[in-house]
Amino acid sequence: MASPETLADIKADPKIMAAYLDYSKRRYTLNEVLFYFDKGNAAAIYPKYIDPKSAKAANLSSKVINPAKELADKDDFSSPKWKAILQTGKEEVASALTGDIGTFIESPEYKKYLRKEKMGDPTKAAKLLGIKDVKKLTTALEVAAEGDKREGERLLGELAKSEKLIARAADMMKALERAGMV
Repeated sequence: MASPETLADIKADPKIMAAYLDYSKRRYTLNEVLFYFDKGNAAAIYPKYIDPKSAKAANLSSKVINPAKELADKDDFSSPKWKAILQTGKEEVASALTGDIGTFIESPEYKKYLRKEKMGDPTKAAKLLGIKDVKKLTTALEVAAEGDKREGERLLGELAKSEKLIARAADMMKALERAGMV
């Protein structure tokens, strides 16, 4: 599975989206994410995300806020100008959020998602490899599932040595990969 590259990629997988929402909450960009994905009309979106007095106000430029406030003050939510205002606001937010996807991929939230999705059951892996120390094996599996196969192999090598196993760490890693556990 490839890492997400766009906001659409993130939204396409509900589990990645959940991790992204957790990440956004931690980074204080949750309002921008919610604004970007909100499909509501201007009358619903303005008071939530555009009105500067709102608790959920998204970080938008005056190019969006000023014309929106002007129309909202007139209570003119049926104006055709809203389409362009909302589109401009969503483009601004998308630009900032898309630039941050690389940081999301390196985040603890994304790594936690990877561990849950990619890592197999450590107890089954222990049986497969003939290992008694499931805790150390779990650590090795987590590291490998997060994408650091070299460190995972190193940890497996230490584990094999401590348990006096004959198998090489690289062979154990290949066996785990074939079994779909990393």
